[in-house]
Amino acid sequence: MEIHASRWTGKPYEKYGIKETEQYLPAIYNEQSQLTADIKADQSLQLDFDLKSDSQPSGE
Repeated sequence: MEIHASRWTGKPYEKYGIKETEQYLPAIYNEQSQLTADIKADQSLQLDFDLKSDSQPSGE
């Protein structure tokens, strides 16, 4: 399972004329994720994960 979050960098993305975004969650929650969840047929699809990082910058 992967969790992604992006934010505006303030830089223009010239190809499409929009602002550039960046992934700001550490790779341990997406590309290098080891997160798992067991989902049963009668279970809600809301999953809560306690994400922690010493270097995680605050979003806008």
